[in-house]
Amino acid sequence: DCQSPRGIFAPVGTAHSYELMRMVALAIHNSQSIETTKLRESLEALENYHGIIRDYDRPFPFNHHDALDATDFFLARFDSEGVIVPLDT
Repeated sequence: DCQSPRGIFAPVGTAHSYELMRMVALAIHNSQSIETTKLRESLEALENYHGIIRDYDRPFPFNHHDALDATDFFLARFDSEGVIVPLDT
């Protein structure tokens, strides 16, 4: 029973997993197939995806299959209540 964001275990990983599965579901829908080659081609063809982490412009282009890059990350720490707090850089 999650009453607040504090109740989500590994919130960043949970959000990223959710986002990825939504993109995979969209690629399956678009290709009407779960065959690996068609699914990969459909993921590579995704143009814009408006997600919860961020908006993606071509998340999986042919030559780069990582939807996130170094600009999507930041350093953070947990405070005394277990809340993620970004570090000043």
